[in-house]
Amino acid sequence: IKDRSILRAVGGQAKAGRLHAIMGPSGSGKTSLLSALSGTCDRRLKLSGDLRADGVAVDKVEGAYVRQQDVFYPYLTVRETLTFAATLRLGPDADVPTIVDSILMKTGLAKAADTIVGDDKI
Repeated sequence: IKDRSILRAVGGQAKAGRLHAIMGPSGSGKTSLLSALSGTCDRRLKLSGDLRADGVAVDKVEGAYVRQQDVFYPYLTVRETLTFAATLRLGPDADVPTIVDSILMKTGLAKAADTIVGDDKI
């Protein structure tokens, strides 16, 4: 496969404790950027440049994002959806209810916690 750049001359700043949105058309590199920032890129990819948190060089950034491949079950509530995802990712020993409550508060979704997620058919 021929070498090609997926992202070039990308820069930015994200303030701690804020919700951020990365927007752009399909194929613009949004998922590639998030994968690079979170350290989840395919290991065969070559990454170059600096990644800094509070001015200190880091290998990856701690954070969370919803991947394009994530599936939401339309008949579950927001709380049930987060609980399901957290249980799968964190395992049975994690204090999932406390973690989910914290996420609901931090994202401003506490009022909608018991609302059905739904889809285009519900």
